[in-house]
Amino acid sequence: MKYFSALLPPPNLTGILHLGHMWNAILQDVLVRFNKQEGKEVYWGYGLDHAGISLQTKVESELKKQGIQKSSLTKEEFQTKLWEWKEIHAQKIREQYRELEFDLPFEDERFTLDAESKKLVLEVFKKLYQEGFIYRDERLVNWDPVLKTAISDIEVIYKSEKAKLYSLKYLIEGTSNYLTVATTRPETIFADVALFVHPDDERYQDLIGKRVKVPFTERYIPILSDFYVDKEFGTGAMKCTPAHDFNDWKLGKKYSLPLIKAYGEEGILLLGRYEGLRKEEVRKVIEKEVEWEEYTTNISYSERSGAKIEPLLSKQWFLKAAPLAKEALIYWKKHKEEMKVSSEERLVEYLENMEDWCISRQLDWGIKIPVWIKDEEHSLDRFKDALPSEDVLDTWFSSSLWPLIVFAKKEELFPISLLVSGRDILLFWISRMVFMTYYLEHKLPFKNIYLHGLVLDSQHRKMSKSLNNGIDPLELKKEYGLEAIRLFFLGNTHQENNIAFSKNKLDYYSKFVHKLKNASIFVASESTQEAFKALNSAEEWLLFKLQEVEQEIKRHYNNLNFAFLTERVISFAWDEFCNKYLELFKLIKKSNSFENTKGFLFYAWNRLLLLLNPLIPSFNIPIKLPVITPTKKPLNMEWFFKYLNTYISIKKQLELDWDLRINTRLVTEKEYSEELLDYLKLLNHELIEVAKERSKERTLTFFIEDVMVELFLPEEKVLKYEKYIVQVKAKLNEELKFLKNRLITLAKAPEHLRKEVQEKITKYENELTSYTTLYGQ
Repeated sequence: MKYFSALLPPPNLTGILHLGHMWNAILQDVLVRFNKQEGKEVYWGYGLDHAGISLQTKVESELKKQGIQKSSLTKEEFQTKLWEWKEIHAQKIREQYRELEFDLPFEDERFTLDAESKKLVLEVFKKLYQEGFIYRDERLVNWDPVLKTAISDIEVIYKSEKAKLYSLKYLIEGTSNYLTVATTRPETIFADVALFVHPDDERYQDLIGKRVKVPFTERYIPILSDFYVDKEFGTGAMKCTPAHDFNDWKLGKKYSLPLIKAYGEEGILLLGRYEGLRKEEVRKVIEKEVEWEEYTTNISYSERSGAKIEPLLSKQWFLKAAPLAKEALIYWKKHKEEMKVSSEERLVEYLENMEDWCISRQLDWGIKIPVWIKDEEHSLDRFKDALPSEDVLDTWFSSSLWPLIVFAKKEELFPISLLVSGRDILLFWISRMVFMTYYLEHKLPFKNIYLHGLVLDSQHRKMSKSLNNGIDPLELKKEYGLEAIRLFFLGNTHQENNIAFSKNKLDYYSKFVHKLKNASIFVASESTQEAFKALNSAEEWLLFKLQEVEQEIKRHYNNLNFAFLTERVISFAWDEFCNKYLELFKLIKKSNSFENTKGFLFYAWNRLLLLLNPLIPSFNIPIKLPVITPTKKPLNMEWFFKYLNTYISIKKQLELDWDLRINTRLVTEKEYSEELLDYLKLLNHELIEVAKERSKERTLTFFIEDVMVELFLPEEKVLKYEKYIVQVKAKLNEELKFLKNRLITLAKAPEHLRKEVQEKITKYENELTSYTTLYGQ
């Protein structure tokens, strides 16, 4: 059975859908509709994620606005509030997806906290626990001091801001000399276990291996060397506090250094002369006794609570991810053809360097870890004096099982044909789905993984509430319509590249949709659903073009070249169908010299609608008709259409009446068919001759390929048009000169600004070349 299956990344239940959700869903919706057209069995997996920490913080925030503190509610009451939020926002998301007209199976919706999902998640946890992949230990985590929970790296944001850089003096043992070390967190010195210098730093060669006294204590620690140290930062010496810094943690493991905890989850000092004080108070005391200076650095914050993150030793549950990732990677490397990935190198790197994963969270919203605990003992089965774990599983743990949750009853459509996802969650979600699925099913979850970038604003900034630059997809729909929005996203999708969203960029697609709507009205009034027999050359040409574009677009679909397939459909519909064939159809209609034309117009329009339908399904529903292929190589209609376009432009510029009959001469060495010359007569031409030499009279002259065309017009009209061409070319040259100078001044500007100018230069250069080729001046 030929099938196509896709998996929609589950949106978080924290608010409304944004443009990123819309972009992601559009790419999949197009492929779902195309594969249905191809006659395949199609399924688009859909559901919602419970969004652990995100949803809980949202609910707590809403309760505060109502004057309700979480602490005033019982656990059951708070759970009720959480589920109420879930129900309201799940419905909002469904309504938004429906309003955006995505072809999703809402009746099959899954949720990471529904009964079947929880059952699977708990079974997987128990299997991993029993096989020794899950363990409990005190390790360094990102600690949110406001929410009082460990959080994942993806929930940490960094802000560049001014801080204080403190200079701490460590007395060198046996001397009266000091080694000065700079730090932004002086309160952690009570947990220092070593100082490090660079092995090649000549200033400290004689100090490596000696000891120093930690300020404000009586402890001595060694001076060690490692290439990790930056010789240029501060004095070139750094303190190592493995219990309070992730980089120091790695150094500590490398050199088997002890772990000392300066303060715990409440931020209260656990040792030393300031034991019992809060760390903020300790910093203020130290600040009075040491030198410091202002320093700009990146500070880590919790995306959810806004609190400064503390790297902290905490008792948590961890998954040994490395061996699981290694097994999946070994299989994938041997069977590369089973799963294509648009960012293969990055995925390989992640799977090769997978670290132990903290899978526990200190939250109320989530799946409880099914373990009984007493001191250091723990078991899946209840034992004497043991208490059930209060922790819940990290949202990403249940999300890593999403392919198995959603396709539990669709095994015949597994592995999933395609995952389309943002490149920013390759590590946190996609890599984990890969190794968890392989661990459980001994197969890879996807046949193809396509990654896209992020939606930025017109200034290439990430959209966020703080910048007030977010855009509601539904408001955008009201303003521009779904068709233009879908075409914008599809036409600007290049693998892993970001999209800089601008309403101005939608204008191009709006104009195209407007063109289509006008064409639709025209076709409805001028075509008939009737059989047609013999085709004229223009119809044979259009049939040939239809076949050509259908084959080309199918290749683009198979290769996931969204931008290319979109622009190819647009160029065919706009240029070949509307600007060429329909314009010729109007001439044919006037002449009454061709048969079958109305029946063929209906047929061709519906073939075009089949191309358009996956891209803009809300536009018009096509009637599927038998495919007719060209029976002969078509006449060179391209020459005629180039001629037609130039001729119409000249008549408009000179304000000539359309019915004015103009004497015309073609100067060429070639023979031209009578049928092609008949098309020229549709333009009210009085064709004098096809000659090998140009006329001695002054004529308005232009070139179409290797043919010189002479139009016999009054001399004042010829002079007027020649002057117009000179002015156009002068203006283009002037604009090019300005843009090239502008590009020089932007030498150090952001790449997107330089690219915009370069695109304009290319556009004007092409126009200039076109005028030179056409008019030979």
